[in-house]
Parts: sequence; C-alpha cells; structure tokens
Amino acid sequence: MLTLACVCAWAATVLAVPSTAAAAAELRTLFLTETIRPGAVRAPIRGPIQPHELVAQPGEEEGFILAVRPSAASQLSAVVSSDSSALMRQWSQVLRVQNVQIRRPSTKTGAAPGAYPDPLPPQAPGVAGGLLNAPAGSWSGFVVVVSVPAAQPAGRYPGTIVVQDARGTVVARQPFAVTVATTRSRTGAVDPAIAPHDARNFKVLFNFNPAWYRTLAPAKTLQDQYEQTYRTLWMLARHRAAPTHWQRAYPAGDGTYSCTAADGFLKVFDDMPWWADGRPGAVPVALMPNHAIERCNQAAFTIRDDRGKASKFDDTVGDPTKSAWFIYRVAEQWRRSGLQDHRTYFLNPFDEPSAAQSRTSVPQVNSLVHDYAPGVKVLGTTWPKADNVQLRDGGSNDLDGWVAPYFRAWGFGVSAAQAKRGINRSREVQQRLAKIQQAGGEAWTYDLPVGTNKVPQISIDSPASDARFMFWPLARDGYNGWFIAVSNRWVNPANYAQARNPWDDPLSWIGSKSADLNNAGPHGVISNGWGSLFYPGYRPALGLTDPLAQPVSSLRLERMRDGVEDANLMRQYRDRFGQAALNRKLTTVIGPLRAVAGMPSNETFYGYRNAGLPLRMELLRRQMLAELSR
Repeated sequence: MLTLACVCAWAATVLAVPSTAAAAAELRTLFLTETIRPGAVRAPIRGPIQPHELVAQPGEEEGFILAVRPSAASQLSAVVSSDSSALMRQWSQVLRVQNVQIRRPSTKTGAAPGAYPDPLPPQAPGVAGGLLNAPAGSWSGFVVVVSVPAAQPAGRYPGTIVVQDARGTVVARQPFAVTVATTRSRTGAVDPAIAPHDARNFKVLFNFNPAWYRTLAPAKTLQDQYEQTYRTLWMLARHRAAPTHWQRAYPAGDGTYSCTAADGFLKVFDDMPWWADGRPGAVPVALMPNHAIERCNQAAFTIRDDRGKASKFDDTVGDPTKSAWFIYRVAEQWRRSGLQDHRTYFLNPFDEPSAAQSRTSVPQVNSLVHDYAPGVKVLGTTWPKADNVQLRDGGSNDLDGWVAPYFRAWGFGVSAAQAKRGINRSREVQQRLAKIQQAGGEAWTYDLPVGTNKVPQISIDSPASDARFMFWPLARDGYNGWFIAVSNRWVNPANYAQARNPWDDPLSWIGSKSADLNNAGPHGVISNGWGSLFYPGYRPALGLTDPLAQPVSSLRLERMRDGVEDANLMRQYRDRFGQAALNRKLTTVIGPLRAVAGMPSNETFYGYRNAGLPLRMELLRRQMLAELSR
C-alpha cells in the first residue's frame, strides 16, 4: 500500500546521495513546468519532492529537466548508464533543450525579446550538430522522459544519467529514479493510468496540416508519405493527441475508399499502437473525414457548400442526397475496418456557426451523421447560447460534443444591476455544458490566444507552467476534451502564402487587429507558438537529416501531455472519492472564479498563482496517487 507518508519517502533517498558531477560541470534538476534560462535556473529544492525522483502510474510518462552549466564551452551528450535498471535503459529518452529566438513578444505574456527554450530535438551522436552546444558558464539542458509500460509492477526503479563531452569524457552524473504506484478503483481493482482505449480518456485533437509539414520536411513518394504519416501519428499519440486529418486518408468523391493510397493511409491509422500496451488503433480520437479529395477519376466532395467568399457564415449544405451517401459509405467502411468505436467523431464543418447556421446547416449535418453513421458523435466549435437551444433540446439534430472557446468555457462577470436581481452568470456556460453531459453529450474546449496573463496560454514566452496547468480547471469540472485549430501553423502569419520555419521564426499568430499590442480581444493579439506546438523533424544544422523522422517535440508539448495525464488522474480520483473531494484537493492550486480584466466579454476564470505552481501541482498529483494506491 502506498501511503501519503510515502510521498516524502519516494524522494528522501536522493538527499543522501550527492551528485557525483565533476567540477567541470554543475547540474541542477527542474520540473518540466519550470524555466531553464542561460543566466539562471531555480535554486535547489530543500525538501523531499525532487524533480528527478519521478512517480508514475503504469501507462504514464514522466520527465524532468537536467540543467547543466559547464566551466568551458562544450558539446555534450547524455545517456542512461548501463548499470541502470532495465526499465530505465529500455524506456527512457534523453532529448536536447534547444532555444528559439523571439523578436516580438506575445501579447501581455511575453516579457522581452530573446532566446527561449522550447524545441526538444533528439541527440544525434557522431553527426555534425547532433550534440548539445553548452556555452561556458551558462545553463543548457536535457529533458529526460521515462515511459512506464501499462504492465509495469509497482516499485522503485533507479538509473543514472551520464553526461559526456564530444570526446566521450564523463563530465557529470545524475542519479534519477521512477517509483511506479499501482492505483485502484473504488472496488479495489487495479486501475492503471487511463489509456486512449478507455472511454474515460480525456481527448486531445490537433488540426494538423500535412501540406505545411511537407513544405519543410519533404516526403515525395507514396511510401515515404506512409512512413512519415506513421511516425507523425506515433509521435502525436505518445503525447495523447490525434490529428484531424492526414495526407490522403480521405475517400473518393462518392464516399468510398477505392484507391490504394487511401487504403494505405487507413492501414497506417489502423496499425498505430498505443505505446504503453501495444494495442493497435490507439489514437485518442478517430475523426471520420467530413470531405473527400479528387481521386480515382471521381470529383471531390465536401458537405460544406461555399456559396460565398465574404464570410464563413455564407456556407450551407450542398446536395443532401449526395451528402447522405457520402456519410453512409464512409461510415460503412469504417465499421467494416474496425475503426469506429467510442472514440469516433465527426467534426461539423461549420466553424463557430452563426445563429442562422445553428438553425439550418448545423442541425442538418447532425441529422445526416446520426441517421447514416449511427454511433458517431458530432463535434461543433460553438458553446451553448440562448440562440442555439435547438442544438441541445433532445432531438436527433442535436450536437453531441460542444467545443467552447477555452477562455469562455465557464461564464461571465456579474454586473451590479444583475447582482441586485439575483442573476449570477459566473458559471453560465459551464452549467449549460454540465446539463448537456448529464444528457449524454460531451463538453470540449478549443484554444485561442488571448491578451492576458490571467488565463493560461500556450505561447513559448508565457509562464512555463501554463501548458500543463491549462488542463487542471478542465479536469476539475469534468470536461471531455481539448482542440486546437492548428498545431503546425508553419506559414507567415502576415502572409499565408509564405512558409515559415518555426525553428527560425516562432511567431505563429498575428490577430487581425494586432497592430495595437494592447488590444485584448482574441483576434487582436500575437502569439509565439499558438498553433505551432512541435517542429519539423528535419533540421540538418542540428544533425536531423531524415525528413521522414518524427516531428520534434517541444517543452510545451511535454507539459501538455503531463496535463492530459493529470486530467485522467483527476477522473480516477473523482470516480473513487467524488467531486467534492476533488474540489477540496485542488484548493491550493485552483482559486475561486472571477471576472478577468481585459477579456473580450468580461469572462470568468479561476484565480491561480504562477509562483511556486510547479511544486504545488506535483505535490497534489503525488498525494492523489498515494490515496488512489491505498
């Protein structure tokens, strides 16, 4: 049994084992949610909770930052020593922390221009540029990630990271360990970390653009595209995310998958394993295509009929008979291939629909999907308002999943006049979403950059804890998923016709009114990294010479993966101990709802403090694990 007292004991042994780092290099370990900057890193923690003493459920990934400051300029590599436990040798990754240069800080979150850590390229020993360039007297770093298999027995598994220079001389050693905690359900049954196969899984959906990716990492032949697609899906699945689409994985114009190319890409999707247990098809969301491409001598077809170019609100459904056949044939193939299950969704093609579309086109598509693809859930990027009641009144034309803006997922500030009349809108959106969930629907959010530091952002220069903490309020209130409109926005934000390599320029979003940096509306801000959550796997200057390699992860993506695992842990905790117990547990991290100054419509969000947040989050997480393992 794992008790609360064990939370301290997990890390206590490291205090008695001083680092054996050579004098030529100083080491420091940090949580993934902490900042590593050349001039300074956080002082050592004087307490039992240490970043390099990891705690994980079977089926989770956990990691830490290993910061290194050499006395002389060095090219460094870091490996897991041969005398480490088998778990550490087989299931650890050691990645380099690379900086990108921010020239124009993100609105109200970025402090100043300069170098910011984000990309995490793999090491490439023996290849020019393949090691960590560590300047003398400055902090550089590695990220160590341990993937714990779903069947790993409980226990403590030690290891050592050995840091070497380009000649192979050992300059530092860092002990680390992972304690595997077996968690249990209310009945006492073993309940490992929630995996994508589990209907309880918190789902993450990325709008991924293969064309933008292949502009920077070419894959010309069909076989190359298969390999690149497989590796991209694998990388995203390991970070608990799924793409909205992938190259050519669409039916022909009549809704059938009659081309070899389509069959090949569907096979890539179907064969994708979940790393922790090896089961195939384990992407978190299986999104059924909502349009076709031209192939097999058949015209392309989309459900959305672009009647006008002036506004997306001009879009309507085209030929309803053709639409019905399209959905039916796609669903038939997916059922036959075993691709359709509780993770299967259809993304309604009307983005942020108008009131008129919510009365016409949106319910029309919902009905088509429910009639001709039974069991598939329809997601729509909108939130429950007074003018879309017909989409949540219990009919067959209802939306199944509501994807509300993250900054508008709770409610609105209450004016003095409303308070006098007893009106409280602080949880208006969340309460409506809760009613939808009680009726069998789902509550999701989608992310947009907003010009405030009072709501977590996913920009590179926002607080390091944001990308993980953003999932905690969602988890507390039982949301089902999170969606981002673009995950690889690798175009010039001021000119979409021009490619932008995020390695060279991290500025990924310029809102339509962002000439005024004080504009706080969602479209009046700029962001370094919103819509650009990872990097091309092709970067010869860093020794990455294979354009078919996996996309390169980022510190933000690792933090987000931790946040999704936290959301699943909170689901386990709620299932066993109840919502009230979860609310009480989180009070040291999540404060009361309050209206946020500078938000577009006086929206509410929970109060929180970034100071000390990484340690407080980790302490709460370990307490929940300890209670669940009793």
